[in-house]
Amino acid sequence: MKSTHAKKNEINKIDRLFVKAVDQIIMDSKKAGIKPDSYRGINLVIYPASQGLISRVNKGKSHITHTALINFAKHYNVNMNYFYHDDVDFEYDLNNFLPAHKQVKKTEATPEKIKLEDIDFSEVDIEKEISFEHEELAKKFKLDTQIRIFANLLPKDASQFFYNILHIIQFDYETKLIELKDKIGSLDEKLKKTYEKIQIVQENENNLLKKLINEK
Repeated sequence: MKSTHAKKNEINKIDRLFVKAVDQIIMDSKKAGIKPDSYRGINLVIYPASQGLISRVNKGKSHITHTALINFAKHYNVNMNYFYHDDVDFEYDLNNFLPAHKQVKKTEATPEKIKLEDIDFSEVDIEKEISFEHEELAKKFKLDTQIRIFANLLPKDASQFFYNILHIIQFDYETKLIELKDKIGSLDEKLKKTYEKIQIVQENENNLLKKLINEK
């Protein structure tokens, strides 16, 4: 398993790539005079359940959720490998969102849709990275072993694709875990400060009480 620091760097990298892609779409949309052309507008399209998510990701206050990432890729027809591989550029077709009279006619053949065999798994040995058995329940049921047994029953390409899906699920889980730890850390700090304030108040009350007793 990767270290927490490495995982956090990977998550932050995906956040940056996501914001970069959104900024490109906003710039293109404003030039073309089409909507959505703002963080808020795109947020409503890809993840209406959490208003302001894109703005928070841009400010480093949140991480992009897996669901929002998937919805973004589907809506703008973006290759998901862009978020996970350095050699994949961000591409989308603005024509899909333009009215007919504004669309740029293509002279070249329309590229084929991405096929399973086109997805690049070569850079990462996903099978070795996947592990859920740091959780007690997963250990009990030997989840890692069952995953590998099932994957071995699949054709090679399908097996790789299956591991890639698990990798994304694991990434999403770890993103939420890091966010939770950050929130717990922040809450712990606030509790410490509150406790310190309570101690000061109690000390002041005790001093005042002693003073009143002495005056009597």
